[in-house]
Amino acid sequence: MVWAGVGYGVKTPLFFIPEGVKVDGPGYREFLRKKVLTWARRMYGQREWVFMQDGAPSHKAEETQNLIRGNVPEFIEVDISSKRDNGDWPPNSPDLNLVDFSIWSILKAEACSKPHQSIEALKKSSVAA
Repeated sequence: MVWAGVGYGVKTPLFFIPEGVKVDGPGYREFLRKKVLTWARRMYGQREWVFMQDGAPSHKAEETQNLIRGNVPEFIEVDISSKRDNGDWPPNSPDLNLVDFSIWSILKAEACSKPHQSIEALKKSSVAA
């Protein structure tokens, strides 16, 4: 499993999730704290930036929403209450979700254009793409 993010003039490194690791709410929050937020602090410093993610259950968990809200300058939230609307959460759209609707298919085509002898070789090819 691979995690990536993009923004105006910036892209994260590819973060590889070790084989066998379950990306449930606690695992995702640990990943955010150790990898993503650490990278973002180094990259952005005090500059403003916005965090948005897809609607995976571990992303929408209340504890995850609280972690992000408390650690990023601006966050496009989803209202997880069934009695309210979705807050700022945008609809599924290729215009708003560049990673899912464009980047993954390009990365997959580039990285998988030839066979790989190991997971490490695939990772290396993915990073080079």
